[in-house]
Amino acid sequence: MKTRVISSLVGIAILAAALFLFDTIIFVAIIGTLCTLAVYELLHSTAYVKDRILLGLSCVFAFITPFMYTSHLRKYMFMIIFCYIGLLCFLFLHRHKTIPFSSVAIAFMFSCLVPSVFSILLFLRDNFPKEGVFYVFLVLAGAWISDTGAFFAGSFFGKHKLAPEISPKKTVEGLIGGVAACCLGYVIIGWIFSMVMPVIDPEIAVFKINYLWLVAIAPFCSLAGVVGDLFASVVKRQTGIKDYGNIMPGHGGIMDRFDSVLFVSPVLFLFVRFLSIVQVIGV
Repeated sequence: MKTRVISSLVGIAILAAALFLFDTIIFVAIIGTLCTLAVYELLHSTAYVKDRILLGLSCVFAFITPFMYTSHLRKYMFMIIFCYIGLLCFLFLHRHKTIPFSSVAIAFMFSCLVPSVFSILLFLRDNFPKEGVFYVFLVLAGAWISDTGAFFAGSFFGKHKLAPEISPKKTVEGLIGGVAACCLGYVIIGWIFSMVMPVIDPEIAVFKINYLWLVAIAPFCSLAGVVGDLFASVVKRQTGIKDYGNIMPGHGGIMDRFDSVLFVSPVLFLFVRFLSIVQVIGV
């Protein structure tokens, strides 16, 4: 437990530093690093990809992908993607005796899926200059607060298994507790931001939260987090591993902590694109 708490504190410190650099290229590099580590774990720890060149190529593409959504590389996006596909095809032809097509297909899937979903955090930042950091907090809260609420609710009240063949410890009661925790967490985060944003940003006079919409989307984000967790659990069960890595002692690997985030971010992004959750009034 001590190791787990220390790892959590270190993780919170790193997250705080990343959010402090929210509007800089360093934040993009941090997202790129998370993408690289997650793809490495999904391909290497699971033994889906055993060829080092294929693994390295996939990790490099994963790191570059978030930068393709910035103004500097956006115009080269398709060229970079086509180059990556071309290199995968060449490598497959060159090493067809040792690299099965399934490894190439899985490498392509994860190296495109994971960075694209993580890069939604950059979309939130760039499309919502004033409220972007708030939405990023909602993404993380939708995953982690729900997980915490589900853990405690399941520990105290859990009786009915949710998906026993995939994740035996998950319960229906835990699911309900996670949704409730997410709703409450979203309201608290909204209230904090409505108080803090006008103070830290001199260009904002009012940071008005629509709490009705906030509570309405919370269950969907919480459920998306559960789906992400179950998805990662299925992969682990099929490949016979307990954790994706040990980069975070007591927690496992990057994918063990961010599997839920991968599914929450696109769900939240769809909602904020069509709903007026925040109204920012300038000075």
